[in-house]
Amino acid sequence: MEELGEWVFQQDWSQLAWKHALPQWEEDEAYSRNILALEPFEVALLRWKPGAESAVHLHEGFWGFVVCLSGQLEHHGFRYQSGRLTLEDRVVAFEGGVLAEPDGTVHRLVNGSADEPLVTLHLYSPALADLGGLQLFDVDHRHVFTLAASAPAAVLGLAPDQYESVERDAFVLEEGEVLTTHVITPVVPKPASKRVRQLLSAYYREQAQDYDRLDQSDERRREYTQGINACIAEHLQGLNDEQPIRRVLDVGCGTGRRAREIRELSGLDYRLLGTDLSPEMRAIAAERGLEMHDGFWEGTSGLNALDAITFLYAFSHLVTPIERQEALVKLRSALRPGGMLFIDVFNREDPHEWGPQLVEDFDSWYLGQQGYDAGDVFYSRTGSKELAFLHYTNEQEMTELLEQAGFSQIECTRIGYAHKPGQEVEEGGSLMFYAKNPI
Repeated sequence: MEELGEWVFQQDWSQLAWKHALPQWEEDEAYSRNILALEPFEVALLRWKPGAESAVHLHEGFWGFVVCLSGQLEHHGFRYQSGRLTLEDRVVAFEGGVLAEPDGTVHRLVNGSADEPLVTLHLYSPALADLGGLQLFDVDHRHVFTLAASAPAAVLGLAPDQYESVERDAFVLEEGEVLTTHVITPVVPKPASKRVRQLLSAYYREQAQDYDRLDQSDERRREYTQGINACIAEHLQGLNDEQPIRRVLDVGCGTGRRAREIRELSGLDYRLLGTDLSPEMRAIAAERGLEMHDGFWEGTSGLNALDAITFLYAFSHLVTPIERQEALVKLRSALRPGGMLFIDVFNREDPHEWGPQLVEDFDSWYLGQQGYDAGDVFYSRTGSKELAFLHYTNEQEMTELLEQAGFSQIECTRIGYAHKPGQEVEEGGSLMFYAKNPI
């Protein structure tokens, strides 16, 4: 598989001429196949109708890769063990994106668009001359179907003679994603920064009116943000002793709730300024008294001599190392000499959070070959398909970024998130940075 993978990622799939080889759709088929080659490995071109999907099926004794040539491809991965089928992961592929399918994969493939067709190229070894023996899982009725060689596709609802056997009441379905508020959802290839911003804007637009309730109803998240807010308020009090604080900017302020809470905790009376990607959230923050500026971190244009800047959670939305570096340089230029920047970031070395899973996914989904930096993650809120992006970092990487941007007196405190939320911890935890603009 590694050898085939190396070859797959050397190809420029945008140059592949495939339209002349598209199979014809049959009226009652979700998708149709055109097997182009069986040696040295199978090459099959698939054409999917809008909204079509395969049945959940098991790859046993073969493995390979799927290239999305046109449209939006979704992989829904399952774990099948001891009679239990559990939904585990979701990956979205757009044009040029590649999905790995190791031996033992249990998944379904879905055309993620209800309006547009999908075209995929499948590369398998050893080659499958037909679909005979492929196991399908009927998640609605808990049956397992084994396909006959005559089956035209890995779908349910075929004629009875196109199945070798049917095992009824064969498994229990467990919706693993229901147990968590957010789900890791890799997107391949990694979208450009402009597209990521569009995704983030749509993600927060969907949640704007309900964001505070959702945020506060998650006990872990509530305790974490309260801990961060208290740390910042304490540092602002110390900064105010050096020079009275008059103006504080909250970058990526969302609804403005946290900025207000931090000011109340500090006991200080300063002007609150804000920027955010979401027009809907900017409107809510303005109603709470924040002086809003359009944009994200670029919204600091024209601002200077700020006493402090908070960039909480949202700094991790920045897509590339260059963008993160440019943001820090710009923010430092907006601070007065001696002004302070506050940033909290997710730690990919925290064993209690997503970090270890991201390290594993980086290799298993070949993300480095598809534009990702280590620690990048796309995710969705459970029950929603809107996607958001974060970059998980570590203390060394973040410290170097702050130093390169010209900050001094850099401190880092570790605040528990999934484990001991809101409490200062010695290992793991999210990273809270305090840094000053040199005098």
